[in-house]
Amino acid sequence: HALQDIELALELKYPQDMHYKLMERKARCYFGMKDLPNAYEYYTKTYESLQYSNLSPEKREKWIKDTQKMIIDLELRIANVRKYLEPVKNSLMKKFEPYVDKSLYFDCTETEGRFARTRIDLRPNHVLLRQLPHAAVVTGEFSESHCDHCSRRVEILFSCPRCMDVIYCSSECQKTAQDSYHRFECGFLPYLKNSGANVVAMLALRIVTQKSLDYFVEMRDELGSLSSEEVDRLAVDDYRRIYNFVTHSEGRDT
Repeated sequence: HALQDIELALELKYPQDMHYKLMERKARCYFGMKDLPNAYEYYTKTYESLQYSNLSPEKREKWIKDTQKMIIDLELRIANVRKYLEPVKNSLMKKFEPYVDKSLYFDCTETEGRFARTRIDLRPNHVLLRQLPHAAVVTGEFSESHCDHCSRRVEILFSCPRCMDVIYCSSECQKTAQDSYHRFECGFLPYLKNSGANVVAMLALRIVTQKSLDYFVEMRDELGSLSSEEVDRLAVDDYRRIYNFVTHSEGRDT
């Protein structure tokens, strides 16, 4: 999370005369990760940033010498130890892969509607289906402890710089949310929650806000015109996949 903290500090206009400290800290992080090319890059940026520092001549000279020493050392390491050229990869950052168990199939009756069945007896913890949701929201007590974007429990808190209504587990989740749905939701979520809106209403809002207006305008004429076979071939996050869901609105209280 140190690298995320540094990026956040830069985004929040950390004083230029102190940039050398951020660059040096970033270089040490990469060095600790054995990502020597990036360590070399940021020690070089440390050296360049020192010209803007307000250090005394003596302290600046010491910083310059120490930084130059690291730059020379890294040049030798990179030249002689090729295995260090590959950064250490975080084993926790695994790519999500959808999954459907072969025993799973879907059935439909007039009384029960559409539902899933399995061809085998299930054991505890048997995974039948794994798929990213079209949209998701964090509500209630979990909104104060879980990421509003990926729903993971938050260890180091990142929040929206313009409101205090949501939290994120990382700068990546924060940026993704800011660039998509949260720019539309920012500032008025408390009013919506205080109005008594339930999770279904919040989810309906997220389904719309996570896409741009142009996205919906472009597909407006196609809504409701696709066959079920055509819908099944659409991308998972395509709004047309959920547009024709059976709502059973006639059976609900209005």
